[in-house]
Amino acid sequence: MTEASQTTLICGDAIPTLEHLERGEVPAHSASVDQAKTSFAEAVEIADVLVLGRDNMLTNPVRKNYGPG
Repeated sequence: MTEASQTTLICGDAIPTLEHLERGEVPAHSASVDQAKTSFAEAVEIADVLVLGRDNMLTNPVRKNYGPG
């Protein structure tokens, strides 16, 4: 469950799986690899909680120590 002050982002193919997130990789079949990398970076930067395209919802490991507190 997320708190009202957290940003949740549904990533779709921008970050399809936990493995992509951990490796910092975009899907090889992306129509535009440059745009995919930009979307990936933006998602990791702005979201506290990520709903991955083909995986579960998880706390953004980059931002997990941020937020109200």
